[in-house]
Amino acid sequence: MSLRTTPSGVQFIGALSWGTHVCQFYDWSDDLADFLIPYFKAGLDNNEYCRWVTAEPLNVDDAEARLRAAVPNLDALIRAGQIEFMDHRNYYIRTATGELDAEGVLAAWSEREQSALSRGYAGARVSGNAFWLEPHLWQDFAGYEARLQEGIAGRRMICFCSYCLRRCQPSGILDVVENHDYAIARRGGHWTVVETPIVKVTKEQLDRLNRELDRQVRERTAELEAAIAIRDEFLSIASHELKTPLTTLKLYLESLVQDGRMSAAERRRRLE
Repeated sequence: MSLRTTPSGVQFIGALSWGTHVCQFYDWSDDLADFLIPYFKAGLDNNEYCRWVTAEPLNVDDAEARLRAAVPNLDALIRAGQIEFMDHRNYYIRTATGELDAEGVLAAWSEREQSALSRGYAGARVSGNAFWLEPHLWQDFAGYEARLQEGIAGRRMICFCSYCLRRCQPSGILDVVENHDYAIARRGGHWTVVETPIVKVTKEQLDRLNRELDRQVRERTAELEAAIAIRDEFLSIASHELKTPLTTLKLYLESLVQDGRMSAAERRRRLE
């Protein structure tokens, strides 16, 4: 399972399958930090490439400062290129037109994953914050999220997307939930996790497969132990049955070689 999952870093989530797409609804910067700081720390600890695309209420400087408190050697990791912080204005929007650059962003995520693997990282861990999203871009961004959901399936990448509840319309929230494997929100001081139906079905299938795999492993282990016992018994008997005649033959040959009274022709005949 270690080859198929990676620790999320978030206690109430646990490990996530590679290719998972998660959204977080937040109210304030502390909600955002409480989620993303352990998320990225786990990625760095797990030898993953990390990219944090920031927006209000945590800009690049704020994100770096908060993560540095949890990861003391953060500056060295930044210099090594294991983690990058980017402002959303340099990532999502075409500067010339102000339109969403969905194609460019999707290509960038894919390129980052391939680059991370080629550099020896276990995978890519990314996050983006949609605080900047204006109403006229919601439909385009929902389409981008749907394509991202399909695009990261089967890749060694996990992606967390953050949405400010105060800037989401009800219909927009439904779009967000539909385009992610998990939706997470803090209610009454406690985090709530909502799984999409396909995730629930997949987890049930994985649970059945794991139980079947455990059964097969137990059966194969018992068969192997029985085979080893048969082998050991055979070797013990074979060793006893072969040792006596081989020892006798060895002594006989030595006596022939050492017997100087026997002619060379007679010794050759007996050796043959």
